[in-house]
Amino acid sequence: MKDSHVFYAGVHDPKQLRKDVLVSQKAILDSLKKFEHLRQLRAEKELRIAELKKMLSALRIISSQFKTRLPASAIKMAPKPKPLPEPEPMPVVRKQPVQKKPPVHHKTKLEILEEELARIESKLSSIE
Repeated sequence: MKDSHVFYAGVHDPKQLRKDVLVSQKAILDSLKKFEHLRQLRAEKELRIAELKKMLSALRIISSQFKTRLPASAIKMAPKPKPLPEPEPMPVVRKQPVQKKPPVHHKTKLEILEEELARIESKLSSIE
């Protein structure tokens, strides 16, 4: 026995509707891609901040050790005003990154989103 309550709704211009849906999906995937990129940047920023805090604490320790090794002087002389020399730009010394074994490559969310975006764009181009 057939269901007598089944009815169908007509869709005007189905190609345009499908195109609009695919364009919307593409916009959503672009937004997700940007979000994933920002999330990665935030994680990297947190790592760098933690590294900087470690460096600052090490500097404080070294500075306090340096101050304890200096001779104590009870006589303080008024400092003579010196003309300030023009500061020269200091060369930036960067550490060589330690080479690690390349990790096993698992697809990240960003790569999965890019693949889905490419698939949607190909569908969109086939409709046009």
